[in-house]
Amino acid sequence: MSTDPAVLVAGRGWRDRRRTRWWWVFGLGLYSIMLLGVWPTVEGNDQFSELAEDYPEALMAMFGGEEAFASITSPEGFTNTYYFSFMLPLLLMTFAATAAGSLLAGEDEGGQLELVLSQPVSRARVILAKAAVVVAGLLVLVSSVVIVLLVGGPMVGLHLGVGGLLAVALGSLLFGALHGVIAFAVGAATGRRGAAVGGAVVIGVAGYMISGFAEVTSWMEPVRYVLPMYHAKAADPLTNGIPVANYLLLFGVTALVQAGAVVLFKRHDLR
Repeated sequence: MSTDPAVLVAGRGWRDRRRTRWWWVFGLGLYSIMLLGVWPTVEGNDQFSELAEDYPEALMAMFGGEEAFASITSPEGFTNTYYFSFMLPLLLMTFAATAAGSLLAGEDEGGQLELVLSQPVSRARVILAKAAVVVAGLLVLVSSVVIVLLVGGPMVGLHLGVGGLLAVALGSLLFGALHGVIAFAVGAATGRRGAAVGGAVVIGVAGYMISGFAEVTSWMEPVRYVLPMYHAKAADPLTNGIPVANYLLLFGVTALVQAGAVVLFKRHDLR
């Protein structure tokens, strides 16, 4: 077993959140299975296409836009609408924000962080180790959804390409990771778990809502290009594969925010 202090910090963070993590896996898996049960009633049902004609544009935008909503009776349209354009990114964002808030600001409030930093390990390595725990947790959650879709999908006639499914899942993971590091940055600046979690969630939900409205409001259209949700689902990755430029941009912004969190944490006075 490694005695590297940063590895020990990551291992402790991983173990401490195992119960919460598996509850998340259970919930996401159950949600995914329930939606698979809905698919046979949606497949080839013309009523859904007709419903799209009368649906408010703003509400359709929240589920991926008019095109995605109109194609809901196709495997890709259904999966995009009910998984990757709405619920999954928001759930992953919430998971990452709460995990990051607990691992840094929560330990600061509880007094455990002072003990961690008494070890021969730099603050930069501590926060990077905790970020690795959050990303690993996101990977577990995303993998659980992908496995359910790949294994259970064919059982109900929902056939999806593995490459496209992995591509769109990666976009959701990057979206979640970005808001996790936002929570680290706010937590490093304030030392408050509530501020860290609340700040990241508010930013995530606001960005998601604005991204949806930008789809149907012409004067807001340029705004969407700076919003994470737009890049997470750009160019329909489920159908067309990884949008390399968009995902690299998401990754780069995440890395910059994480670097900012490291700087803030180095300057932070423990409670």
